[in-house]
Amino acid sequence: MKRNLIALAVAVVLVACGGAPPAAMSLEEIPAAFKKEFAKAKEETRMVIEGVSRQIERKQLGPAAFQLQNMLEDRSLTKDQSALIARALISVNQKLNEQIEMQEAAVAATPSAAMTKTRPQAAPELPSENQADPQATTAARQMREIYRQTK
Repeated sequence: MKRNLIALAVAVVLVACGGAPPAAMSLEEIPAAFKKEFAKAKEETRMVIEGVSRQIERKQLGPAAFQLQNMLEDRSLTKDQSALIARALISVNQKLNEQIEMQEAAVAATPSAAMTKTRPQAAPELPSENQADPQATTAARQMREIYRQTK
């Protein structure tokens, strides 16, 4: 939900600035587009973009969305680079929303699955002081007393 709001805010800002809202692109297109657009960017920016590209290729979309959101705040980016990041962020957020919807549907489809499992077994009874070794009981009492004094 928060990601949708951020993507919407990016689109509103771009529309307010006179540009058309950025169109989404496929996840497979993003790494190649980043490589082309950021070829002449600062080294630090290129490194971050390469990391984002790897995350998208590996389908690590949550961290990629986070990095893209942070990149939108970079004032050193050109308008084309910012627009590309916005398009990529919209695409990543759409895919994340699809995944969330699938997970919610899966959970809703089996509402009683968790309830039908066997109940957890009671914890095994701990030996009482009467059952334990007298020396161990004495040592445990002494340790408890030392703990209380130092607490």
